[in-house]
Amino acid sequence: MTRSLYVRMVLTFLVVVVLSLVVSFFVTNWLYLGQYNRDVRSQLEMTGQLALKMVPSASSDQELEVYMKQLAEQFRVRIGLFDDQGHVRTFASPGGPPQADRLSVSTEAVQQVLSGKTYSHSSEPPLGMLIGLPGEDQQDRFRGNRPPMGDIVGLPYTQDGHRGALILEAMPSNRGRNMGTFVNITLMIVLVVGSLLIVVASRYLVKPLRAMKAATEQLAKGNFDIRLSDQRGDEFGTLAKSFNRMAVELRQIEASRQDFVSNVSHEIQSPLTSIKGFSKALLDDVADEADRKRYAEIIYKESDRLSRLSENLLRLASLQSEHHPFQPKAYELDEQLRQIVVAHEPQWAEKDIEIDLEDLPRTMIVADEDLLSQVWTNLLSNAIKHTPRGGTISITLTEHRETLEVAFQDSGPGIPEEEREKIFERFYKLDKSRNRTKSGSGIGLAIVKKILDLHEGAVSVAGSTFTVTLKKS
Repeated sequence: MTRSLYVRMVLTFLVVVVLSLVVSFFVTNWLYLGQYNRDVRSQLEMTGQLALKMVPSASSDQELEVYMKQLAEQFRVRIGLFDDQGHVRTFASPGGPPQADRLSVSTEAVQQVLSGKTYSHSSEPPLGMLIGLPGEDQQDRFRGNRPPMGDIVGLPYTQDGHRGALILEAMPSNRGRNMGTFVNITLMIVLVVGSLLIVVASRYLVKPLRAMKAATEQLAKGNFDIRLSDQRGDEFGTLAKSFNRMAVELRQIEASRQDFVSNVSHEIQSPLTSIKGFSKALLDDVADEADRKRYAEIIYKESDRLSRLSENLLRLASLQSEHHPFQPKAYELDEQLRQIVVAHEPQWAEKDIEIDLEDLPRTMIVADEDLLSQVWTNLLSNAIKHTPRGGTISITLTEHRETLEVAFQDSGPGIPEEEREKIFERFYKLDKSRNRTKSGSGIGLAIVKKILDLHEGAVSVAGSTFTVTLKKS
Protein backbone atom coordinates (compact mmCIF):
# COMPACT_ATOMS: atom_id res chain seq x y z
CA MET A 1 0.00 0.00 0.00
CA THR A 2 2.81 2.41 0.91
CA ARG A 3 4.38 1.83 -2.50
CA SER A 4 1.66 3.99 -4.02
CA LEU A 5 2.91 7.48 -4.84
CA TYR A 6 -0.41 8.90 -3.65
CA VAL A 7 -0.04 7.27 -0.21
CA ARG A 8 3.59 8.35 0.04
CA MET A 9 2.71 11.95 -0.78
CA VAL A 10 -0.09 12.00 1.80
CA LEU A 11 2.14 10.48 4.50
CA THR A 12 4.99 12.84 3.65
CA PHE A 13 2.76 15.89 3.84
CA LEU A 14 1.22 14.69 7.12
CA VAL A 15 4.64 14.16 8.68
CA VAL A 16 5.70 17.63 7.55
CA VAL A 17 2.53 19.18 8.97
CA VAL A 18 2.85 17.39 12.32
CA LEU A 19 6.54 18.25 12.68
CA SER A 20 5.84 21.86 11.76
CA LEU A 21 3.05 22.08 14.33
CA VAL A 22 5.20 20.51 17.06
CA VAL A 23 8.09 22.86 16.36
CA SER A 24 5.72 25.83 16.21
CA PHE A 25 4.17 24.81 19.53
CA PHE A 26 7.48 24.61 21.38
CA VAL A 27 8.76 27.85 19.86
CA THR A 28 5.51 29.61 20.77
CA ASN A 29 5.61 28.09 24.25
CA TRP A 30 9.19 29.26 24.76
CA LEU A 31 8.30 32.79 23.72
CA TYR A 32 5.12 32.72 25.81
CA LEU A 33 6.89 31.50 28.95
CA GLY A 34 9.51 34.20 28.66
CA GLN A 35 6.89 36.92 28.53
CA TYR A 36 4.76 35.19 31.18
CA ASN A 37 7.64 34.99 33.66
CA ARG A 38 8.54 38.62 33.08
CA ASP A 39 4.93 39.63 33.77
CA VAL A 40 4.79 37.55 36.96
CA ARG A 41 8.07 38.94 38.31
CA SER A 42 6.93 42.48 37.54
CA GLN A 43 3.68 41.87 39.41
CA LEU A 44 5.49 40.30 42.36
CA GLU A 45 7.87 43.24 42.60
CA MET A 46 4.97 45.70 42.48
CA THR A 47 3.11 43.74 45.17
CA GLY A 48 6.30 43.61 47.23
CA GLN A 49 6.69 47.38 47.09
CA LEU A 50 3.11 47.80 48.32
CA ALA A 51 3.77 45.36 51.15
CA LEU A 52 7.02 47.10 52.16
CA LYS A 53 5.15 50.38 52.57
CA MET A 54 2.76 48.71 55.00
CA VAL A 55 5.30 46.86 57.14
CA PRO A 56 6.68 49.91 59.06
CA SER A 57 3.39 51.80 59.07
CA ALA A 58 1.13 49.07 60.51
CA SER A 59 -0.10 50.02 63.99
CA SER A 60 -0.47 46.41 65.08
CA ASP A 61 0.23 42.87 64.00
CA GLN A 62 -3.47 42.32 63.38
CA GLU A 63 -3.61 45.26 60.98
CA LEU A 64 -0.50 44.00 59.21
CA GLU A 65 -1.98 40.51 58.90
CA VAL A 66 -5.25 41.80 57.45
CA TYR A 67 -3.44 43.94 54.91
CA MET A 68 -1.05 41.16 53.89
CA LYS A 69 -3.88 38.69 53.42
CA GLN A 70 -5.72 41.21 51.27
CA LEU A 71 -2.65 41.58 49.08
CA ALA A 72 -2.25 37.80 48.93
CA GLU A 73 -5.86 37.33 47.89
CA GLN A 74 -5.88 40.20 45.41
CA PHE A 75 -2.67 39.24 43.61
CA ARG A 76 -2.77 35.45 44.26
CA VAL A 77 0.53 35.32 46.09
CA ARG A 78 1.93 33.91 49.30
CA ILE A 79 3.76 36.42 51.46
CA GLY A 80 6.41 35.68 54.05
CA LEU A 81 8.13 38.01 56.54
CA PHE A 82 11.47 36.80 57.89
CA ASP A 83 13.58 38.67 60.45
CA ASP A 84 17.16 38.23 61.54
CA GLN A 85 15.99 36.63 64.78
CA GLY A 86 14.60 33.62 62.92
CA HIS A 87 10.95 34.60 63.24
CA VAL A 88 8.69 33.83 60.28
CA ARG A 89 5.20 35.05 59.51
CA THR A 90 3.36 33.86 56.39
CA PHE A 91 0.18 35.10 54.82
CA ALA A 92 -2.02 33.50 52.16
CA SER A 93 -5.44 33.99 50.62
CA PRO A 94 -8.24 33.07 53.04
CA GLY A 95 -10.03 29.85 52.11
CA GLY A 96 -7.01 28.45 50.32
CA PRO A 97 -5.88 24.85 50.50
CA PRO A 98 -4.26 23.44 53.64
CA GLN A 99 -0.70 24.63 54.19
CA ALA A 100 -1.29 27.27 51.53
CA ASP A 101 0.76 29.65 53.60
CA ARG A 102 3.85 27.48 53.33
CA LEU A 103 6.57 28.99 51.18
CA SER A 104 8.79 26.89 48.95
CA VAL A 105 11.69 29.33 49.26
CA SER A 106 15.02 27.89 50.33
CA THR A 107 16.95 28.91 53.45
CA GLU A 108 19.81 30.12 51.27
CA ALA A 109 17.45 32.47 49.43
CA VAL A 110 16.14 33.91 52.71
CA GLN A 111 19.69 34.49 54.00
CA GLN A 112 20.55 36.24 50.73
CA VAL A 113 17.66 38.68 51.19
CA LEU A 114 18.48 39.21 54.90
CA SER A 115 21.97 40.21 53.84
CA GLY A 116 20.45 43.11 51.90
CA LYS A 117 20.26 41.59 48.42
CA THR A 118 17.19 41.02 46.28
CA TYR A 119 16.25 37.53 45.14
CA SER A 120 14.33 36.32 42.10
CA HIS A 121 13.41 32.84 40.95
CA SER A 122 11.30 31.73 37.99
CA SER A 123 9.92 28.24 37.63
CA GLU A 124 8.58 26.67 34.48
CA PRO A 125 5.34 24.72 34.59
CA PRO A 126 5.58 20.99 33.87
CA LEU A 127 5.27 19.83 30.26
CA GLY A 128 1.95 18.13 30.96
CA MET A 129 0.45 21.46 32.02
CA LEU A 130 1.79 23.21 28.91
CA ILE A 131 0.23 20.72 26.53
CA GLY A 132 -3.05 20.75 28.37
CA LEU A 133 -2.80 17.39 30.17
CA PRO A 134 -4.44 17.00 33.58
CA GLY A 135 -1.97 17.30 36.44
CA GLU A 136 -1.80 17.64 40.21
CA ASP A 137 -3.98 20.30 41.72
CA GLN A 138 -2.98 22.30 44.74
CA GLN A 139 -4.76 19.96 47.19
CA ASP A 140 -2.79 16.98 45.88
CA ARG A 141 0.50 18.78 46.31
CA PHE A 142 -0.24 19.89 49.86
CA ARG A 143 -1.45 16.44 50.90
CA GLY A 144 1.95 15.16 49.83
CA ASN A 145 3.56 17.80 52.08
CA ARG A 146 5.03 19.47 49.00
CA PRO A 147 4.16 23.12 48.70
CA PRO A 148 3.73 24.20 45.06
CA MET A 149 6.75 25.78 43.45
CA GLY A 150 6.06 29.13 41.79
CA ASP A 151 7.83 32.35 40.84
CA ILE A 152 9.51 33.94 43.89
CA VAL A 153 10.76 37.46 44.60
CA GLY A 154 12.63 38.46 47.77
CA LEU A 155 13.02 42.09 48.90
CA PRO A 156 15.08 43.26 51.91
CA TYR A 157 13.73 45.79 54.45
CA THR A 158 14.74 47.30 57.80
CA GLN A 159 12.46 47.80 60.82
CA ASP A 160 13.51 49.12 64.23
CA GLY A 161 17.15 48.56 63.33
CA HIS A 162 16.59 44.90 62.41
CA ARG A 163 16.92 43.50 58.94
CA GLY A 164 14.05 41.58 57.44
CA ALA A 165 13.19 39.71 54.27
CA LEU A 166 9.90 40.02 52.40
CA ILE A 167 9.30 36.91 50.30
CA LEU A 168 6.50 36.78 47.74
CA GLU A 169 5.65 33.61 45.85
CA ALA A 170 3.12 33.51 43.02
CA MET A 171 0.44 30.87 43.37
CA PRO A 172 0.47 28.33 40.52
CA SER A 173 -1.90 29.45 37.77
CA ASN A 174 -4.02 27.57 35.30
CA ARG A 175 -2.79 29.96 32.64
CA GLY A 176 -0.22 27.51 31.34
CA ARG A 177 -2.72 24.65 31.24
CA ASN A 178 -5.28 26.84 29.52
CA MET A 179 -2.75 27.80 26.91
CA GLY A 180 -1.83 24.14 26.39
CA THR A 181 -5.48 23.24 25.90
CA PHE A 182 -5.89 26.06 23.41
CA VAL A 183 -2.79 24.99 21.49
CA ASN A 184 -3.97 21.37 21.53
CA ILE A 185 -7.33 22.31 20.06
CA THR A 186 -5.67 24.52 17.46
CA LEU A 187 -3.22 21.74 16.58
CA MET A 188 -6.01 19.20 16.13
CA ILE A 189 -8.05 21.59 13.96
CA VAL A 190 -5.03 22.37 11.77
CA LEU A 191 -4.12 18.68 11.59
CA VAL A 192 -7.62 17.53 10.61
CA VAL A 193 -8.27 20.34 8.12
CA GLY A 194 -4.72 20.09 6.74
CA SER A 195 -5.03 16.32 6.35
CA LEU A 196 -8.26 16.65 4.39
CA LEU A 197 -6.75 19.31 2.15
CA ILE A 198 -3.62 17.20 1.66
CA VAL A 199 -5.68 14.15 0.68
CA VAL A 200 -7.59 16.20 -1.91
CA ALA A 201 -4.49 18.05 -3.17
CA SER A 202 -2.47 14.83 -3.44
CA ARG A 203 -5.22 13.20 -5.46
CA TYR A 204 -5.16 16.21 -7.79
CA LEU A 205 -1.35 16.04 -8.09
CA VAL A 206 -1.27 12.29 -8.70
CA LYS A 207 -4.14 12.32 -11.21
CA PRO A 208 -1.97 13.27 -14.25
CA LEU A 209 0.60 10.65 -13.23
CA ARG A 210 -2.09 7.99 -13.16
CA ALA A 211 -3.26 9.13 -16.58
CA MET A 212 0.33 8.94 -17.82
CA LYS A 213 0.72 5.45 -16.35
CA ALA A 214 -2.40 4.28 -18.17
CA ALA A 215 -1.22 5.94 -21.40
CA THR A 216 2.20 4.30 -21.06
CA GLU A 217 0.56 0.89 -20.68
CA GLN A 218 -1.44 1.55 -23.86
CA LEU A 219 1.76 2.62 -25.60
CA ALA A 220 3.46 -0.61 -24.53
CA LYS A 221 0.59 -2.56 -26.12
CA GLY A 222 1.23 -0.84 -29.45
CA ASN A 223 -1.46 1.84 -29.29
CA PHE A 224 0.53 4.78 -30.66
CA ASP A 225 -2.59 6.92 -31.09
CA ILE A 226 -2.89 7.54 -27.33
CA ARG A 227 -2.50 11.19 -26.33
CA LEU A 228 -2.39 13.10 -23.04
CA SER A 229 -3.90 16.49 -22.30
CA ASP A 230 -1.06 19.01 -22.46
CA GLN A 231 -2.99 22.16 -21.54
CA ARG A 232 -1.36 22.53 -18.11
CA GLY A 233 1.35 25.15 -17.80
CA ASP A 234 3.44 23.28 -15.21
CA GLU A 235 5.93 20.41 -15.37
CA PHE A 236 3.11 17.90 -15.91
CA GLY A 237 2.06 19.83 -19.02
CA THR A 238 5.65 19.78 -20.30
CA LEU A 239 5.87 16.06 -19.55
CA ALA A 240 2.58 15.43 -21.37
CA LYS A 241 3.87 17.30 -24.43
CA SER A 242 7.05 15.22 -24.38
CA PHE A 243 4.96 12.06 -24.06
CA ASN A 244 2.80 13.05 -27.03
CA ARG A 245 5.90 13.79 -29.11
CA MET A 246 7.31 10.42 -28.12
CA ALA A 247 4.07 8.70 -29.18
CA VAL A 248 4.25 10.43 -32.58
CA GLU A 249 7.89 9.45 -33.02
CA LEU A 250 7.18 5.86 -31.97
CA ARG A 251 4.37 5.70 -34.52
CA GLN A 252 6.77 6.98 -37.16
CA ILE A 253 9.41 4.47 -36.08
CA GLU A 254 6.86 1.66 -36.21
CA ALA A 255 5.73 2.80 -39.65
CA SER A 256 9.37 2.97 -40.76
CA ARG A 257 9.97 -0.51 -39.36
CA GLN A 258 7.02 -1.91 -41.26
CA ASP A 259 8.12 -0.12 -44.41
CA PHE A 260 11.65 -1.40 -43.86
CA VAL A 261 10.49 -5.00 -43.58
CA SER A 262 8.24 -4.55 -46.61
CA ASN A 263 10.97 -2.88 -48.67
CA VAL A 264 13.65 -5.40 -47.71
CA SER A 265 11.28 -8.23 -48.60
CA HIS A 266 10.53 -6.56 -51.93
CA GLU A 267 14.17 -5.76 -52.70
CA ILE A 268 15.14 -9.35 -52.00
CA GLN A 269 12.12 -10.96 -53.63
CA SER A 270 12.46 -9.02 -56.90
CA PRO A 271 15.95 -10.27 -57.88
CA LEU A 272 15.20 -13.73 -56.50
CA THR A 273 12.15 -13.95 -58.75
CA SER A 274 14.26 -12.92 -61.74
CA ILE A 275 17.01 -15.38 -60.87
CA LYS A 276 14.48 -18.19 -60.36
CA GLY A 277 12.68 -17.49 -63.63
CA PHE A 278 15.76 -17.19 -65.83
CA SER A 279 17.42 -20.16 -64.12
CA LYS A 280 14.37 -22.30 -64.92
CA ALA A 281 14.52 -21.11 -68.53
CA LEU A 282 18.17 -22.21 -68.73
CA LEU A 283 17.38 -25.57 -67.16
CA ASP A 284 14.49 -26.18 -69.55
CA ASP A 285 16.91 -25.56 -72.46
CA VAL A 286 14.24 -23.75 -74.47
CA ALA A 287 16.35 -20.69 -75.39
CA ASP A 288 18.94 -20.26 -78.09
CA GLU A 289 22.56 -19.36 -77.40
CA ALA A 290 22.00 -15.57 -77.47
CA ASP A 291 19.08 -15.78 -75.02
CA ARG A 292 21.02 -18.09 -72.71
CA LYS A 293 23.84 -15.56 -72.57
CA ARG A 294 21.39 -12.74 -71.86
CA TYR A 295 19.71 -14.83 -69.14
CA ALA A 296 23.09 -15.51 -67.53
CA GLU A 297 23.95 -11.79 -67.56
CA ILE A 298 20.62 -10.98 -65.89
CA ILE A 299 21.21 -13.66 -63.25
CA TYR A 300 24.70 -12.25 -62.63
CA LYS A 301 23.43 -8.66 -62.29
CA GLU A 302 20.59 -9.66 -59.98
CA SER A 303 23.01 -11.70 -57.84
CA ASP A 304 25.35 -8.71 -57.71
CA ARG A 305 22.40 -6.54 -56.72
CA LEU A 306 21.55 -8.93 -53.87
CA SER A 307 25.17 -8.91 -52.77
CA ARG A 308 25.32 -5.12 -52.70
CA LEU A 309 21.99 -4.95 -50.87
CA SER A 310 23.29 -7.36 -48.26
CA GLU A 311 26.52 -5.39 -47.86
CA ASN A 312 24.66 -2.09 -47.50
CA LEU A 313 22.24 -3.53 -44.95
CA LEU A 314 25.11 -4.89 -42.89
CA ARG A 315 26.99 -1.59 -43.18
CA LEU A 316 23.93 0.43 -42.16
CA ALA A 317 23.24 -1.88 -39.21
CA SER A 318 26.86 -1.57 -38.12
CA LEU A 319 26.75 2.23 -38.33
CA GLN A 320 23.51 2.39 -36.36
CA SER A 321 24.81 0.05 -33.66
CA GLU A 322 27.25 2.77 -32.49
CA HIS A 323 29.99 0.13 -32.32
CA HIS A 324 31.29 0.69 -35.82
CA PRO A 325 35.03 1.43 -35.90
CA PHE A 326 35.73 5.15 -36.20
CA GLN A 327 39.38 5.92 -36.98
CA PRO A 328 39.94 9.57 -37.96
CA LYS A 329 43.28 10.62 -39.40
CA ALA A 330 44.70 13.47 -41.47
CA TYR A 331 44.73 12.97 -45.25
CA GLU A 332 44.25 14.88 -48.53
CA LEU A 333 40.55 15.16 -49.29
CA ASP A 334 41.02 16.42 -52.86
CA GLU A 335 43.15 13.39 -53.74
CA GLN A 336 40.51 11.05 -52.32
CA LEU A 337 37.83 12.64 -54.52
CA ARG A 338 39.99 12.18 -57.63
CA GLN A 339 40.55 8.50 -56.79
CA ILE A 340 36.79 7.95 -56.38
CA VAL A 341 36.13 9.49 -59.81
CA VAL A 342 38.82 7.31 -61.43
CA ALA A 343 37.47 4.17 -59.74
CA HIS A 344 34.02 4.82 -61.25
CA GLU A 345 35.26 5.66 -64.74
CA PRO A 346 33.66 2.56 -66.33
CA GLN A 347 30.20 3.65 -65.11
CA TRP A 348 30.33 7.31 -66.18
CA ALA A 349 32.28 6.58 -69.36
CA GLU A 350 29.66 4.05 -70.45
CA LYS A 351 27.02 6.84 -70.41
CA ASP A 352 29.36 9.41 -72.00
CA ILE A 353 29.09 11.57 -68.88
CA GLU A 354 31.56 14.42 -68.47
CA ILE A 355 33.10 14.79 -65.00
CA ASP A 356 34.14 18.33 -64.01
CA LEU A 357 36.43 18.50 -60.95
CA GLU A 358 37.06 22.26 -61.38
CA ASP A 359 40.68 22.05 -60.26
CA LEU A 360 40.10 20.82 -56.72
CA PRO A 361 42.38 22.73 -54.28
CA ARG A 362 44.75 20.78 -52.08
CA THR A 363 42.84 20.31 -48.83
CA MET A 364 43.73 18.44 -45.63
CA ILE A 365 41.06 16.97 -43.38
CA VAL A 366 40.96 14.86 -40.21
CA ALA A 367 38.32 12.16 -40.69
CA ASP A 368 37.77 8.43 -41.16
CA GLU A 369 39.09 7.93 -44.69
CA ASP A 370 37.27 4.64 -45.34
CA LEU A 371 33.89 5.96 -44.17
CA LEU A 372 34.13 9.16 -46.21
CA SER A 373 35.17 7.09 -49.22
CA GLN A 374 31.81 5.33 -48.89
CA VAL A 375 30.07 8.74 -48.79
CA TRP A 376 31.72 9.93 -52.03
CA THR A 377 31.10 6.56 -53.68
CA ASN A 378 27.38 6.63 -52.87
CA LEU A 379 26.94 10.26 -53.96
CA LEU A 380 28.84 9.76 -57.22
CA SER A 381 26.98 6.51 -57.98
CA ASN A 382 23.70 8.28 -57.30
CA ALA A 383 24.69 11.14 -59.64
CA ILE A 384 25.77 8.74 -62.43
CA LYS A 385 22.53 6.78 -62.08
CA HIS A 386 20.31 9.86 -62.51
CA THR A 387 22.37 11.75 -65.10
CA PRO A 388 21.14 11.23 -68.66
CA ARG A 389 23.51 9.96 -71.34
CA GLY A 390 25.90 12.69 -72.43
CA GLY A 391 25.23 14.76 -69.32
CA THR A 392 27.70 16.31 -66.87
CA ILE A 393 28.59 15.87 -63.21
CA SER A 394 30.38 18.68 -61.37
CA ILE A 395 32.33 18.12 -58.13
CA THR A 396 33.50 21.18 -56.17
CA LEU A 397 35.50 21.51 -52.96
CA THR A 398 35.23 24.76 -51.00
CA GLU A 399 37.29 25.52 -47.90
CA HIS A 400 35.99 27.85 -45.18
CA ARG A 401 37.52 28.95 -41.90
CA GLU A 402 36.42 25.93 -39.85
CA THR A 403 34.49 23.78 -42.34
CA LEU A 404 34.73 22.21 -45.77
CA GLU A 405 32.01 21.84 -48.39
CA VAL A 406 31.93 19.17 -51.08
CA ALA A 407 29.17 19.51 -53.68
CA PHE A 408 28.02 16.92 -56.27
CA GLN A 409 25.89 18.47 -59.02
CA ASP A 410 24.49 16.51 -61.95
CA SER A 411 22.43 17.45 -65.00
CA GLY A 412 19.66 15.00 -64.15
CA PRO A 413 16.18 15.85 -62.87
CA GLY A 414 16.15 17.70 -59.56
CA ILE A 415 14.51 16.52 -56.35
CA PRO A 416 11.22 18.23 -55.37
CA GLU A 417 11.50 20.36 -52.25
CA GLU A 418 8.87 18.38 -50.35
CA GLU A 419 10.87 15.18 -50.86
CA ARG A 420 14.31 16.46 -49.83
CA GLU A 421 14.14 15.46 -46.17
CA LYS A 422 12.69 12.02 -46.88
CA ILE A 423 15.31 10.84 -49.36
CA PHE A 424 17.75 10.12 -46.52
CA GLU A 425 15.37 7.57 -45.00
CA ARG A 426 15.97 3.88 -45.56
CA PHE A 427 14.43 2.52 -48.78
CA TYR A 428 12.76 5.82 -49.64
CA LYS A 429 12.41 6.24 -53.40
CA LEU A 430 11.00 9.11 -55.42
CA ASP A 431 9.94 6.88 -58.28
CA LYS A 432 9.98 3.26 -57.26
CA SER A 433 9.44 1.86 -60.73
CA ARG A 434 12.25 4.02 -62.15
CA ASN A 435 14.59 3.11 -59.30
CA ARG A 436 14.00 -0.57 -59.82
CA THR A 437 15.05 -0.30 -63.42
CA LYS A 438 18.18 1.46 -62.27
CA SER A 439 18.92 -1.17 -59.61
CA GLY A 440 18.67 1.19 -56.67
CA SER A 441 18.39 -0.20 -53.15
CA GLY A 442 17.13 2.97 -51.48
CA ILE A 443 19.60 2.90 -48.58
CA GLY A 444 22.68 4.54 -50.09
CA LEU A 445 21.72 8.04 -48.93
CA ALA A 446 20.75 6.70 -45.49
CA ILE A 447 24.31 5.39 -45.17
CA VAL A 448 25.65 8.78 -46.27
CA LYS A 449 23.69 10.60 -43.58
CA LYS A 450 24.69 8.16 -40.84
CA ILE A 451 28.40 8.42 -41.70
CA LEU A 452 28.21 12.22 -41.70
CA ASP A 453 26.45 12.13 -38.32
CA LEU A 454 29.45 10.22 -36.97
CA HIS A 455 31.67 13.03 -38.28
CA GLU A 456 29.36 15.73 -36.85
CA GLY A 457 28.77 16.82 -40.42
CA ALA A 458 25.67 17.37 -42.53
CA VAL A 459 24.30 16.76 -46.00
CA SER A 460 21.75 18.89 -47.83
CA VAL A 461 20.14 18.80 -51.23
CA ALA A 462 18.91 21.55 -53.53
CA GLY A 463 17.57 20.46 -56.89
CA SER A 464 20.14 18.01 -58.24
CA THR A 465 23.00 19.24 -56.02
CA PHE A 466 24.08 17.35 -52.90
CA THR A 467 26.28 19.39 -50.54
CA VAL A 468 28.30 17.80 -47.74
CA THR A 469 29.57 20.00 -44.89
CA LEU A 470 32.41 18.70 -42.71
CA LYS A 471 34.58 20.08 -39.93
CA LYS A 472 38.25 20.37 -40.79
CA SER A 473 39.19 18.46 -37.64
